[in-house]
Amino acid sequence: MKNHTVQKLIYELVSKLFVFPIYKLVFKGHLIGRDNIPQTDSFIMVSNHGSLLDPPLLGHALGRNISFMAKADLFLALLSRLVELIL
Repeated sequence: MKNHTVQKLIYELVSKLFVFPIYKLVFKGHLIGRDNIPQTDSFIMVSNHGSLLDPPLLGHALGRNISFMAKADLFLALLSRLVELIL
């Protein structure tokens, strides 16, 4: 339970401090059809994206904590890039 609370806090901080300014100020983002998204029930959102910014921006636009599915290769590539940056 404690781990979930920490994850939620980090999610909220990143969303408010980084994603929100990019979404609203840089891209002037807005969501069309918000009334079609259930507020309490689960749902599957499928979208095409053209950049690495699309998933976090979509997550912020939905206004809910979301989980992403992707091929494991994408996460391994990201992890290897992070290791390269550190070393």
